[in-house]
Amino acid sequence: MNNKLALVLVDGMAAYSEPALVQLFAAFKDGRLLRYPVNAAVPTLSYPNYATIISGEDPDLHGLKDNADRRRLKESHVMRGIVQQGGVVGTVAFSWWKDLVGEVGPGRFYEAEDTPDEWVFQQAEELVVQHNPDFLLIHPMGVDWAGHCFGGSSPNYLLAVGAMDALINNFWLWWREHTGGMLMVGADHGMGPGHMHDGNGPLERQIVYYLDVNGRSAPQAPINQRDIRRVIETLMGLGD
Repeated sequence: MNNKLALVLVDGMAAYSEPALVQLFAAFKDGRLLRYPVNAAVPTLSYPNYATIISGEDPDLHGLKDNADRRRLKESHVMRGIVQQGGVVGTVAFSWWKDLVGEVGPGRFYEAEDTPDEWVFQQAEELVVQHNPDFLLIHPMGVDWAGHCFGGSSPNYLLAVGAMDALINNFWLWWREHTGGMLMVGADHGMGPGHMHDGNGPLERQIVYYLDVNGRSAPQAPINQRDIRRVIETLMGLGD
């Protein structure tokens, strides 16, 4: 595979927090990134949303509707498809991803939701150097953790988003220099009133995806979370 792609999936990063994404939004304004408003699947819970992102199916179809129901995803999904076509999938993510898809390639999983985001990106760079993945999933939890601890309207939440913006920008530059690959940045869900999320309101459903196609053709815009699988497959040329 010649079209490498890194997906930075920021847990709990709502669209309304976008003003804190200073560097990413500036890159969109000057034409270096594409930007897509996306609606998260309902329920707006992490495990069901992860499954929707990689399977392209809503929770009613893939059957995973609760964080407590952490069964293996039986439906076809993009990570499995990449491996089946001879690609390498790398994962640095919260341990629920191992529950969801198993070990589809080299992976580093963490258990504590307050694991420093800096460590997550450091592990991602090390994994790239060691394994040269075609598709890399990076899943930091710091924004979601801040939302649960302090609330989505708190200064702490926006500070966490701002810190994430800097980490993503630094990784983006490193990724392009070392691999020439593309970058996608998005979220699983937003953050609702108070310190929680699981409903159908705009604070929880409205998220934003950014995309660096790095000279490739732009895909058809995603509108719903189930469209993300199609975008990944298009960018990576799966099935070509």
